[in-house]
Amino acid sequence: MRRINDRALPYQSLSHSKWDCKYHVVFVPKRRRKAIFGQTRRHLGQIFHG
Repeated sequence: MRRINDRALPYQSLSHSKWDCKYHVVFVPKRRRKAIFGQTRRHLGQIFHG
């Protein structure tokens, strides 16, 4: 974040653009069934739930 007068601005900027990037990730398995099991499922859970 850039600081102006000791205050953090909520956006990023370059010379000709400014942006505020927020991510929203949606994981939808095909056919809506439990397709991921075991270690892979636990690993993805740790990633998505922090």
